[in-house]
Amino acid sequence: SGSFLRFLLDKYGLAKLQDLYRSGQFTNTYPKSLSTLSKEWEDFVTDRAKVPLTDRDMMEARARFEVPSVFHRVCALEVAKWERKAAVASSNGNHNQALELYQQVVDSNPDDPSKLWKLLKTRLQLKEIDKAAALARRIIQTEKASDVLKKRATLKLADILWQKGQKDTVSELIDDLSNAALTVSERRGIEIRRQALRWSNREASDAVFDYLMYANRNHKKAIQQLLPWTQSLPHEPIFHYLLSRRYAAGNQPQPAIDELKAALKQGLQPKLLTRESHRLLGVLQLGTNNASEAATNFEKARQLFTSRGFQSMMSDWLERAHWLQAQ
Repeated sequence: SGSFLRFLLDKYGLAKLQDLYRSGQFTNTYPKSLSTLSKEWEDFVTDRAKVPLTDRDMMEARARFEVPSVFHRVCALEVAKWERKAAVASSNGNHNQALELYQQVVDSNPDDPSKLWKLLKTRLQLKEIDKAAALARRIIQTEKASDVLKKRATLKLADILWQKGQKDTVSELIDDLSNAALTVSERRGIEIRRQALRWSNREASDAVFDYLMYANRNHKKAIQQLLPWTQSLPHEPIFHYLLSRRYAAGNQPQPAIDELKAALKQGLQPKLLTRESHRLLGVLQLGTNNASEAATNFEKARQLFTSRGFQSMMSDWLERAHWLQAQ
C-alpha cells in the first residue's frame, strides 16, 4: 500500500493524494478507476527500467517474506499461544520450559519444518549440541523446508561443527552461504564468521563462534563476554564492532559510539560491515545531539549501499540530521 501511494504521489501530485486522505474516495479524486490506477502501479513496479532491482535485492526480499501458511492441523491460534509462552520462557532464561513448549508445537505440526527452527535454537541454548545438529540436518534434508530456512539451518550447523573442531567443513559451508538469500543481518554474521575462520588465534575464533552461536539475550552478560577481547586484541575490529552493537542495544550510546569508531579506525571490512557501522554511528550521534558528525556518517553509509531503498533510507536520516543542524 505504501508503494502504491508513493506511485500516486509521484505521478499525480501531492494535492490529489491529500484529497484522497481527506475523502477516502478514489473515484472522486483521480480521473481513472481504482482498477486502472492499480494496473498502472503494477506495470510500474514490474518495469526494471523504472524500478531497477538487483539479484541481491530479490534474494533479500525472499529471505524477508518467505513464510509458511498460517493454517495447521492444530488451531493456529493455539499454536501461536504456545509459541508466545515459549518465547517468554526463553527470554527469561527458562530454556527447559521453552523446550517443552516448542516440542509441543513441533509435535502438533509435523508437516511444518519451520517449527523445528526455534526448537533447534533452544537445544543450542541448553548446549545440547548433538540434538541441535540432528535438527539442523533434518531441516536441510526436508523437501518442504524453504530455501531460506535450509540456509539458516546450514549456518547453525556450521556453528555446531566448529564446536566439534571440523574447521574445513565449516569453511566450505560458510563459503557456500556467502551469496545465500538471507537477511542483511544474517549476511553480516556470515562475514564475521568468515574472517574469524582465517585467524591464527584459535581462542579468539572460538570466542566469535561461541558468541554468535548462543546469542546471549542479556546485554550485560554479552558485554562482559566481549569486553576482555577488545582489551586483549585492541587492533581486531570485529570485537569492537560486536561490542558496539551490544552497547547500543543496551541503551549505552556513548560507549557504542566509541567502539564503532575504534572498529572503523582499525580497518573494519567488508563493505557490508562498514556501511552498517556508519549507519548505526549516525543514528547514535543523532541521539546524542551531534548532528554534524551524524550527517557525515549517513552520507558515508549512503554511498556504500547499492539498493535504492536503503539509499533512500539513508537520505531520510541525512535530512533529519541537516534539519537538526539548522535548529
